Amino acid sequence: MTAPGRAALAGPRRQSPGRAAVFAHSPRDLALLLPALAVAVALALTAAPALARGPAALTLWAAAYACWVWWGSNTVAHNHLHNPLFRSRAANRAFSLALTLWLSIPQTLWRDRHLAHHAGAPPRLRLGRRLVAELALVLGALAALGVAAPALSAALLGGLALGLGLCAAQGRLEHRLDGREHAGGVSTRGRLHNLLWFNDGYHAEHHRAPRRHWSALPAAALPDAPIARHGPLLRPLEGRTGSARGRVLAGLERLALHSPRLQRFLVAAHARALARLIPRAVATPPSRVLIVGGGLFPRTALALATVLPEATLVVMDTDPAHLDCARELLAARGLAPPRVAFRRGTWQPGQPVDAELVVVPLAFEGDRAALYRPTAVPTLVHAFPWEARGLPAEPVSRILLFKRLVAVPARP
Repeated sequence: MTAPGRAALAGPRRQSPGRAAVFAHSPRDLALLLPALAVAVALALTAAPALARGPAALTLWAAAYACWVWWGSNTVAHNHLHNPLFRSRAANRAFSLALTLWLSIPQTLWRDRHLAHHAGAPPRLRLGRRLVAELALVLGALAALGVAAPALSAALLGGLALGLGLCAAQGRLEHRLDGREHAGGVSTRGRLHNLLWFNDGYHAEHHRAPRRHWSALPAAALPDAPIARHGPLLRPLEGRTGSARGRVLAGLERLALHSPRLQRFLVAAHARALARLIPRAVATPPSRVLIVGGGLFPRTALALATVLPEATLVVMDTDPAHLDCARELLAARGLAPPRVAFRRGTWQPGQPVDAELVVVPLAFEGDRAALYRPTAVPTLVHAFPWEARGLPAEPVSRILLFKRLVAVPARP
């Protein structure tokens, strides 16, 4: 499908005589307007009490603001930029300014970036009078709040950063399913999701016809649309077997695939812990390491490649799609056979291996207690902080990663 141009996405529609006097497209847009007004009023009324009650209340207020930025941008602002709510241009402009102030996001900038996304083009910053006015409104409001209530200003900025992060994650995951990119969008038919997100679950349908009103999307459901069972932020957990913990951890691994900065942090944190711990687990640097569950985002393999530059790394996983993902990521960083080998299979404690060191993930499915009993080969285990007290261990990250690496020496 050829990507539509911007003019085809954002121009005003011709009104029919049966339209409500206020709304341009449907009186159902009142359901968009009322929550926006209610949330804006609620956040304004609760700001001073949260400030008075201290850091815990301010943190909750910031979290609520983050959810408003995330939800409001992807429902109210999203629909308003495609199909302006009101018949009056002045009313539409006033509502855009209100959204700019409530969300702390200039709506002209939001609109240009989003329409560039639909057109498949890189966003361009175009400084016009509207954008300058909106930037002045946002920066002026933030400056005034910073002078009047610095703690509240900091909470708002923290909530804004979190909300924008959620928006970015949702924008990426709305186009991914089972590790594949779908430029035309991925849909979900979940009733609750589409009720809360005003049919944004019909994302493939929206990309096929961006001017179609949100209330008309279910009737235009595409038979060939890629379908996910859940909304975007829950989508990384789909199609996975094993325990709930394993599915959650696999989902977090998938989130790392979308952020090069997060990948660099994870690899560096693991490399530091491995460099400190390996000398405590083995007398001489191992020449061959088995990495159990090392597919998907292969952070352990990437970290060991720097810590043990001469070792052969064997990545083992039960899921061939995970191995394919790891093979692609490692090859992009210059790690390919014979330096790295890939093996589909499972491993259990005590199982003979052709390696001098075994590394086991936090998502290991099996008898975790058996991991901490010495076997013929030394083992490094990704563990929760409360596991395996008394064995040599190193925290992976004291603040951001709630785990540590534990060294289980070989049997004497």
